[in-house]
Order: sequence, then structure tokens, then C-alpha cells
Amino acid sequence: MNFQDIELERCYRSNTPFPPEEFYRTVFPVAKGFRRAAGYFTSTVFNLFNEEIIKFAKNGGKIELICSPFLTEEDIEALSYGYSAVDIVCERINFEVEELLKKADNHIEFFGTLIKLNLLSLKVAFCPESGGMFHD
Repeated sequence: MNFQDIELERCYRSNTPFPPEEFYRTVFPVAKGFRRAAGYFTSTVFNLFNEEIIKFAKNGGKIELICSPFLTEEDIEALSYGYSAVDIVCERINFEVEELLKKADNHIEFFGTLIKLNLLSLKVAFCPESGGMFHD
């Protein structure tokens, strides 16, 4: 399946017949990349799309995020875990993607494993001049 085979709606919005979750569930399995800038990020979002992101990863997809520095302690620990282990998976990426993501018991492990496998990168945006928080 590819993007030409997908029938997409013109608009996806919360509290409508076409919520954003439907878009992501449809697109992630065939996408190769996902870039997003968001004011808030928490790894709990992966609870919504585990299976779709596994398919995305097996297709060679990569997630790139930019967010504000307001992260949970667990997400910070997952970032440390993931980035410290990036080089481990180079030779056996296809096997490890499926096995590690299936073994992730919760969104924290899932988040850290996506980073470890170099399938997700996250950058933190600081806005010291404005005194506010980064938000797209």
C-alpha cells in the first residue's frame, strides 16, 4: 500500500467524525518520515499508535520532533537511554525494531526504544528572549 491508495479526508479535527488519530493510524504505516513541532510533547502519545509506528519503523520511517523543554522525568530518562544506545543497532535493525518495540511494556520503554533505534529524534526549543514557551 502507498499514499496513492489511501483516501484521506480534507480535514481532521478533534471532536469531529474525522479526528487526528484516524489520520495518523492511516498514514503512519505507509509513511517514510514524520516531522512535527509542538509546544507540548509526552511519550504517552505512543500509546495511541504502537502498531502503526511499528509498521512505520519497519518501512524505514523516521520521526523528527521539536518541542518545548517541558518534559516528564520519565521522558528525560528515556531520551538518555535512547541516545546512549544508538550505535548498538546498526547491523540488526530490522530484527531489533520488531522485537524491541513488541517488548516495550509501556509508552516510556516504547519512546526510549524509538530513540535507541534512531527512528525518532527530539530537539528541545528554548525561548529565553520571549520568556514564554515554544509553541507551533
